[in-house]
Amino acid sequence: MEQGSLPFTSNLARVTRTRSMETVVAVPLPPPNQAEMDELRMQSVERAAVTSSHFNQMTYEQLAQFHAQQEAMAKRMEDESSRQFAMAKAMEKNRLEQEESRAILLRQQEELVRQKNELKRAMAEQARVSEAHQEMLRQASDAMHQQNSKVEELNQKVRRDSERWGLFAEATNQRSPFPSGQAVPTSRMENLMGVQQVPLAPMDKGSTKRERREFMDEYLAYSRRVEVLNRGMGGTMFLMPLAACIDQKIVPRVCAHDFAKSFEEITENDWRDYFLSAREVQELDLDSVAKAMASLKMDTKIRDAESRVGRLLADFYDKLEQLDVAHLPEQEPKQSVKILTAAIRPSQLKATVERQLTREANKAYKSDVKLFCRWLVSLMDNFMLFESQLVAMDPKPEPNRPRQYGEKPRRQLPPKKADSGAPARAPAMTATSAPYARGCLKCGSEDHKVLKCPKCQPGEAQRLLDQRF
Repeated sequence: MEQGSLPFTSNLARVTRTRSMETVVAVPLPPPNQAEMDELRMQSVERAAVTSSHFNQMTYEQLAQFHAQQEAMAKRMEDESSRQFAMAKAMEKNRLEQEESRAILLRQQEELVRQKNELKRAMAEQARVSEAHQEMLRQASDAMHQQNSKVEELNQKVRRDSERWGLFAEATNQRSPFPSGQAVPTSRMENLMGVQQVPLAPMDKGSTKRERREFMDEYLAYSRRVEVLNRGMGGTMFLMPLAACIDQKIVPRVCAHDFAKSFEEITENDWRDYFLSAREVQELDLDSVAKAMASLKMDTKIRDAESRVGRLLADFYDKLEQLDVAHLPEQEPKQSVKILTAAIRPSQLKATVERQLTREANKAYKSDVKLFCRWLVSLMDNFMLFESQLVAMDPKPEPNRPRQYGEKPRRQLPPKKADSGAPARAPAMTATSAPYARGCLKCGSEDHKVLKCPKCQPGEAQRLLDQRF
């Protein structure tokens, strides 16, 4: 083996390399014969044919795979081109929209700038007007300060003379703001409304709580009249404040003892609280109230049930006001019902009411004055109808009573002797035993007759006349 030769090679060996890059070492054999040579040649040819067939098969598969890859790549490139074209189209559309939006925004900015300039001009004009108004208000304020200074000087001058009459002088100055030689301007409303149409404010001159309550009632009536006049005539009449409705004679006493401060320091709310404090009453003494109410009696001369109960209620509340217990019906309704029941006349009706109040169905009337009075009106109406029938059948002889207009002369009959065995029956004291009043048979008013009474129902006037005559 020579130096530098391939491994496993010699002069007798031959190295070959196949197409698959495999090294084949061939060792020469002894020279074969012709048959072996032919056989070897045939084997070589067969191996070459097999190798060539295998190589051709592999080459076809590789070509088919490569062709498929080329088609897939071409398809992907086509899709990518379509996508890029769509993206380019969308980008172009977006660019156009952006340019259009930019143009719109530019126009809007120009419009906003124009509006801003207009607002600046308007604000400048408003500022100028406001400055003018401020200047006018400043001048008016200065004038008011000067006027207040003058008024204060006049007040001080008046108060130096007399504290009591100084207030009166101050009120006089406030009522007469115009000089004597200057004509006082009058509005159309003052021309339309005469002096007699303007309601006068009440004047508080009392010192007790009852007098303060009476003043509050009068002031409420006065405020209602002013409100109705303002609403009906469309004008404006100012309500007199409470501070102006106090009698000047009692102002120093009230300011010194009730408020402990000067008249100028007392506000309208203080005067209101002062009058409202009259609603606070002392503890009830039911025994003294019952004794004072013993003289309360129902007026049986009234020929109408509702009017008779109404008069009883009016007398009841008048006595409550005199006793300073006007809150009795709200705090003690049962005691109020007892007092009203005791005042019912005649005695037959009183006994009937007391008997009916013991029933369970009429239990609610014993603790509610309003329900009791409505229920009493219905009982009174039925009782008076029955009472008039009894009087018509058995009238009481009254020789000294003058004969009424339209009444026929009655023949005097001798009285019947009572049986010795039966007790004498006391004559019934009815409401008709009193002489009839010369007035309305329905409400008792002397201003009109029963035929013109507004409270009479259709046919009721004739029925009352038939019962009367």
